Amino acid sequence: MALLVSVHAFAIDETLLMKAVGDYSEAEGLKMMENAPAGNDGKLYRGIILHNIADSKMPQYEEQAVSELKQVKDTDPVARVYYGSVLTLKAGTASKKKDLVGAIALLNQGFGEMDKAVKEAPANITVRFCRLINSIEVSADSPMKRYNIAKGDLAFLNEHVDELEAKDKALLYFWEGEYYMSQRKTSEALASFKKSAEVTPKTLYGTKAEKRIAAIND
Repeated sequence: MALLVSVHAFAIDETLLMKAVGDYSEAEGLKMMENAPAGNDGKLYRGIILHNIADSKMPQYEEQAVSELKQVKDTDPVARVYYGSVLTLKAGTASKKKDLVGAIALLNQGFGEMDKAVKEAPANITVRFCRLINSIEVSADSPMKRYNIAKGDLAFLNEHVDELEAKDKALLYFWEGEYYMSQRKTSEALASFKKSAEVTPKTLYGTKAEKRIAAIND
């Protein structure tokens, strides 16, 4: 059984990569980009940051993220999965503009890239989580349903849960809860949200899980 890994093909420092993958404001992200490494490492680093800023309801950064990640997607599965993810963000923007044909095309292209990334690196934590979260969110907000894909990613990550750090366990349990909510399995969702809140209380996902628990019990 393959061990979960979060490393990738580039020489970028793992701590720096995890910083890019983390949570930050627009101003913080733009400041972080000032210290981007050179070459392909920098393209990956800037691309992930721009993706995350765009994901915070700032679509003006989508094209910049596409530009950075497109240049390196064929050399690294982490770059590829984030490239696919930003295409799904663009799909959401297209949908809001009533361009439904364009939105569906972008969704298909984006998930094609994410599925390819998982095939290239099935044991990569970042790749698995990125596809999992996209699959659940898009399935909830569009005609495209990828709950079976999400279920598979959840099963894989749960098989390796003892290898995950606490923050990744909290992330897993939170999205497991969201998956169960989508399937109208409230009891199972509540159990998952409670595990997320217990693993890392007072953190981003611990707090989000607590809010979900309160909403369910209301």
